[in-house]
Amino acid sequence: MEASQLSARLHTPQAMIDAMLGRLEAMGKAQRIQEEPDGCLTGSCKSCPEGKACLRKWWALR
Repeated sequence: MEASQLSARLHTPQAMIDAMLGRLEAMGKAQRIQEEPDGCLTGSCKSCPEGKACLRKWWALR
């Protein structure tokens, strides 16, 4: 699930969700799953001014 989805479902600020997921990842309880840049259909991710902000990150519990 994406962090933004967790934030909406738990009615918790995004910053707190990001911090909790970071701690869970450090403890080995959660895993970050990130899209590969070559999965971009337009090819514009490599020159994206937002620093590849279009690439999504998911989280999974271990």
